[in-house]
Amino acid sequence: YQLHLKKRIGNVELKKLGSKITKLKKGIESKEKDIQRLRER
Repeated sequence: YQLHLKKRIGNVELKKLGSKITKLKKGIESKEKDIQRLRER
C-alpha cells in the first residue's frame, strides 16, 4: 500500500516538473521570438 502511495506521489511530482519544463520552454521560445523581431527592425 505504501509503495502505491509513493508511486502516486512520484507521478504527481513528475507532472509538476513536466509542466514547469514546458512553461520554461515556452518562455524561452517567446524570448527568442522577441529577439528575432528586434533584429528584423
